[in-house]
Amino acid sequence: MLSTNMANTITIPVFDKSAKKIEDREYSFFDVTVTDDFVTQVVRVYETNQHQGTKQAKTRGEVIGSGKKPWAQKGTGRARHGSRNSPIFRGGGVTFGPRPYTRRLVLTQKMKKLAMRYFVDSEIRLGNFAILDQKSKDMKTKDALVLVDKIAVKNNRVIVVVPNGETEICTSFRNLENVTIRRAELLSPLDFRGNVFAIVTSGAFDILLKRLGND
Repeated sequence: MLSTNMANTITIPVFDKSAKKIEDREYSFFDVTVTDDFVTQVVRVYETNQHQGTKQAKTRGEVIGSGKKPWAQKGTGRARHGSRNSPIFRGGGVTFGPRPYTRRLVLTQKMKKLAMRYFVDSEIRLGNFAILDQKSKDMKTKDALVLVDKIAVKNNRVIVVVPNGETEICTSFRNLENVTIRRAELLSPLDFRGNVFAIVTSGAFDILLKRLGND
């Protein structure tokens, strides 16, 4: 599907809504060099920042219940207890349960761009990348299904990358199984984890090139 020349560039096919190739677009590799530790750090930062930290379990002081002592301190033969809200009783509070938190890890802008260049280069080298003509806005869901079946690598998760504000193409792909729609402005290295095939509209490809461009 992709052809490479000696100038370290590659041509990426552009398809219309019927999965017919209409032209090629040239892409020049950035050829960034990163370590395995760098890739691990990038993935860890993005995964951690996806956690919302909104789960909360009530402690013994937060559950609704009587504060009355369940039985007398002495004379019953039972263990001493001061409240039914204790974690050892049913309906009581939770010991060391989840609490709301805000935890955000940070990557510098330079590291983010380096990671994006590396992941995009890697997917294009593997042939897991195709461009959809931006004029294909009138495509139907059945057209999107045919397109995915014909150009995407089998058993790969498919991401469809569109510009912000694009709704017509999103409507065509949103009900397809194993297909995720992403905005070109928000695309991150985490989107390229695992076996992924990217279908990028021509408008989104321009935005992506601008994001990856020279400082």
